[in-house]
Amino acid sequence: MFKDYGQQNYFITDKTHWLKNDYKLFEGIEYKGHTLYVAETLFEKQHKLTGEKQQTRFVHVTDISLDENNVHQISQTGRLRWKIENEGFNNQKNNGYNAGHKFSRTNYNAVKNYYQLMQIADIINQLTYKIVHIQGFIKNLGLTINALIKNILSYLKAMEFDDFKLIEDILSKNVQLRN
Repeated sequence: MFKDYGQQNYFITDKTHWLKNDYKLFEGIEYKGHTLYVAETLFEKQHKLTGEKQQTRFVHVTDISLDENNVHQISQTGRLRWKIENEGFNNQKNNGYNAGHKFSRTNYNAVKNYYQLMQIADIINQLTYKIVHIQGFIKNLGLTINALIKNILSYLKAMEFDDFKLIEDILSKNVQLRN
């Protein structure tokens, strides 16, 4: 079933722009035993002085029941999730990791292992760049930066991965939000 809420929420984002959100919902879509909902957001940013408009369309699929009370929050959450995932991938693609499709043509396990190692390297790299921001916290714990890094590496070496437990944890969750 299709619903057009046509909400027009104008509000000031800064001193120069207005925002407008229009929502359209599609509910009760059956797919492989799941009931899905689709939220389409037409986002318009208008300059207050020049009147120049920028329009962007976002579409999100979820199993959370949508209505006029939660569609804005669900859309914003979906946009934030996309931003986090997209920024991480762009960093891995363009900042020295050379992530791309060239590694995906031979062996799935090799691709998976390579990508997981790339994720770990990216996390360590991000921690290294952000270490300045947590130095005070580390000192309060009585650690040095070297000790923290050694602790993280020791933890990664000692971790046991239980694929079946991980799969069970993923499957036990009831909510998905995709775009």
